[in-house]
Amino acid sequence: MQDVLLAVVGIGVLMFFHELGHFLAAKASGMSVAEFSLGFGPKVASFKIGETQFSLRIIPLWAYAGLQDHSDPPGRGYYDKSVWARMGTALGGPIASLLLAAVLFSATFSFVGTPYPTNVIGEVLTGFPAEGAGLRKGDVIVRVNDSPVVEWDDVARVLRGSPEIVVRLTVLRDGEEKRIDVVPSKSQEGTGVIGIVAASRNRTVGIARGIRDGFLQTLFIARTWINILVQTVTGKVTPEIIGPVGIGQMIVEASRGGLWSALLLIGMYSAVIGLGNLLPLPMLDGGKMAFLLVEAVRGKPVDPEKEGLVHTIGFVVLFALGILVTFRDIQRLFT
Repeated sequence: MQDVLLAVVGIGVLMFFHELGHFLAAKASGMSVAEFSLGFGPKVASFKIGETQFSLRIIPLWAYAGLQDHSDPPGRGYYDKSVWARMGTALGGPIASLLLAAVLFSATFSFVGTPYPTNVIGEVLTGFPAEGAGLRKGDVIVRVNDSPVVEWDDVARVLRGSPEIVVRLTVLRDGEEKRIDVVPSKSQEGTGVIGIVAASRNRTVGIARGIRDGFLQTLFIARTWINILVQTVTGKVTPEIIGPVGIGQMIVEASRGGLWSALLLIGMYSAVIGLGNLLPLPMLDGGKMAFLLVEAVRGKPVDPEKEGLVHTIGFVVLFALGILVTFRDIQRLFT
């Protein structure tokens, strides 16, 4: 039950902030918003502030900002505003999703921390040279070939560069130093391997660097997403598509690795949702912006009935794809 609740909350957060971006952009341009709803189905709770009804519905896996096409009195409806105001409203959702990603990354790096390897042995793998040499879990590597060790990279760098060459490790065990010689085996890549896994601990980087790294991480995901998109279009890769069930399952699995892991995953999905919605496809924000660009070039809007038909077809296709993806996600839960 706890896992289900965590998955629902994670997905609800993603949907809520995306639609909040649309809502805030609409209000900033003076548009009338009849309802802002988290979830679908029967209402659980609702209240009204000004002209907007805020609702929480029974299945909080979606969110919705209900813009009025035309308002009464006139002038505050969606179609009463300029093409650029409507463009900003459509863009508000993706921007909010990307900002949420950056905020989650920044908060994780600044306050929760991310794991980094230490010079403590966390695991000794069976059948590797470390086991035969007598290294143990919990040993603290303080010197390698008589050079002091500050961090794990000091150890890994020497081991990788010494295949089939004796490496002398000085470890601290039960308060006493022990000198252990080990000969790294040669991996397929030609590097030295002795079969130890470093223990890790969380490290924070401070608020200023955390904010910087959070936005850099968002940019990295954007570049990676664009690269995958290009490779998909050119037929070089076939991406694995998952739906809400799959996302919820991955959030639950990530949470078992700690708070930092869950926040990073939710941030990653938020960035992907923001980027995916920029695609010029019907029913997505990018599709709406494509019609608005056509309107800006032509100087007059596309026939609302034709645009509505395109979005309806897109909705049917996306809905059918969603059912298929959800069915596959549920299958994975039992395999």
